[in-house]
Amino acid sequence: MTRKNNWLLTAVQMGLLAWSGATLAADKVYVANEGADTVSVLDAASFKTLASVRVGKAPHNVQVSPDGKVVWVTNNGEPAQTADASEHKEMAQGSHDAMGKPGAVWAIDTATNAVVAKVPVGMHPAHVVVSPDGRFAYITNGDDNTVSVIDTAARSLVATIPVGKGVVAQMPVAAEVGSGDERDELGSG
Repeated sequence: MTRKNNWLLTAVQMGLLAWSGATLAADKVYVANEGADTVSVLDAASFKTLASVRVGKAPHNVQVSPDGKVVWVTNNGEPAQTADASEHKEMAQGSHDAMGKPGAVWAIDTATNAVVAKVPVGMHPAHVVVSPDGRFAYITNGDDNTVSVIDTAARSLVATIPVGKGVVAQMPVAAEVGSGDERDELGSG
């Protein structure tokens, strides 16, 4: 295989990982498992499962910090602990999510695969992008049309930016946010 083909194959694999809700950290791949409320940690070479990290309800997207030390995962908050499941047996699966509870972004330490932070964000968090310098994580909140800004060092919410409808489609632009008026740079109108 030529050098050009190797580069193309790598670019396609990286694109598929980003599209699928998976991300790489050094020699590991992190995959959000919406139905299982977990993030799988895979060996990047063999794709064998190394660990399964229990996270919040319906994790959707993962992003590794630029230094590779933390994985950020969007989810719909703590899994429900219903005392009597028969009380809701008539409800369709996923209907509880539509009840309007805020979601969260959780941080996983890549050295230990332990959850080290849980930061509340807006309604139905979908995607997370970490700034190139690693200082901020930007989370799209599809049900309230906002972007939550997380200070990654303090592991706390520092801003909520209203961006209008279609926030999930606008998220790739958030990777370019670094200074100035975030609303203008995010493309809100």
